[in-house]
Amino acid sequence: SFVSLVVASAAYLLKKAEQCHEDVANIKLVQVARKVKIHAEQFERYKFQQSYGRFEETSALATKQWVEHCVLKQSNDVRDNQTCESSTEQLLKFMRTRGFIDELLFTDKKISLPETFSMDTSAFMQVREIARLSVIGSSLALHACNAAGIGTDVLNADPFPNHMWEERKILADAMVNKYQGQQVMQSGILKSVVKFSAALCGSSLSSEAEESLRNRTIAVLEGNDPVMKLLHSRVKSFFRNMCDWTENNEECLPVSMKSGRVVSGSIETSISTKVAKMNRDAFLNEAKKAACKQGLSLFAVDLAIAAVSRIG
Repeated sequence: SFVSLVVASAAYLLKKAEQCHEDVANIKLVQVARKVKIHAEQFERYKFQQSYGRFEETSALATKQWVEHCVLKQSNDVRDNQTCESSTEQLLKFMRTRGFIDELLFTDKKISLPETFSMDTSAFMQVREIARLSVIGSSLALHACNAAGIGTDVLNADPFPNHMWEERKILADAMVNKYQGQQVMQSGILKSVVKFSAALCGSSLSSEAEESLRNRTIAVLEGNDPVMKLLHSRVKSFFRNMCDWTENNEECLPVSMKSGRVVSGSIETSISTKVAKMNRDAFLNEAKKAACKQGLSLFAVDLAIAAVSRIG
């Protein structure tokens, strides 16, 4: 009918107009991206110096204190552990591993955040939160396995059974929920841990096993559990190792040298994008394996994503 034709024509024109708007926006983004790529480093340095000075005697004090502290710690390590690496290589390795992870990201000391990381405050908080939840959740999962009377190998199952994954999700949600008081929080998390343990063994827990699991859970939540303390050191080891990770697979290396101006959409850009994706995928896979080796398999995906997005 005529009405149907008008409606269909109007819908077609609207769709085409929307596609044209998207094409125009994409072209503008490409043009802006080229300018950002050219001027971003210079602009960022200008804004940094505008806020914190030009690294003179009285500027960027927190950064200087952190670097000096790392240099001192690294020099002490060199005296205790002799290696074939040059002093510069050893210092750089220390800065990107222990210096960054132990002395900054997961430090127990009250320090000022170095000015060079002033734009990464939220990222730091996210990594710390994921690490905290992973340590607590993995500790509770290990105790749940013991209460269920089964080995911890079930936590490394690939793929993880759907019904157990649902219980794992409930447990993870219980740890981040807002509660009205300590007792309510402990009760809510305990229920989730007991259900997770029952899902592992396929039946209800005995009263003795449930009581033991309850005591272990409270110890974890109060920070007095030895398993949790061990996993706390292991999660730091995980991030240290991923900070120093390198891909040895030759397929992940660039297949050609880049020189001159790179045009968006060119073969060079396409190759560069594929290489970056291959490196990212390799990093993710290695991070998952590393997390599993540290006993953090239940949250291996979360830790791998945190590592690749904030560190990798």
